Amino acid sequence: FWPIFDNFHLVYLGYDIDVVKPLLEEQVAEAQKWESEITTKSAKAAFNKALADANTALSGDNGLVMFKSVSALVKAINAVKDGNALCQNMQETVEAFMTYAEDSSSPLADEAKELGGTIFNKLEACELDEADIEAYKLNLREMRLKMELPADYTEGYADPQDLTAFIQTPNF
Repeated sequence: FWPIFDNFHLVYLGYDIDVVKPLLEEQVAEAQKWESEITTKSAKAAFNKALADANTALSGDNGLVMFKSVSALVKAINAVKDGNALCQNMQETVEAFMTYAEDSSSPLADEAKELGGTIFNKLEACELDEADIEAYKLNLREMRLKMELPADYTEGYADPQDLTAFIQTPNF
């Protein structure tokens, strides 16, 4: 059996408004589900711009603009999802840190709780990018280490010794 085509035409409908507009409406509906989720600062800014552009494109009649808006919105939604996962992970880290700080008898416990609260507020307001989150992770680790030191660690010793002469560079 062999199919035979007579006068076969393949028509690309990619930019036709009747094809692209439903796709854009579908992506806008998906985007609205992610509108209130926490994410990184740059992802949130790109998402808000893409959503505003998509809503503007929906009111127009240019299929190409709508098609580009679909693409931008899909990219922005994916960035928000990635940022959301990163922020959720950081929230869990901060919650664990706050639990540790509340159970600690360290004199730095109040300062630690304040640091945790600051990070939590910034995450909720989508004010942090990935680099900021990594910097705050380091701050949390540093604060945890400081809290584990004895209370009198800053006083030092009454009779300090200079041991510089005993430092040697190894020969490899």
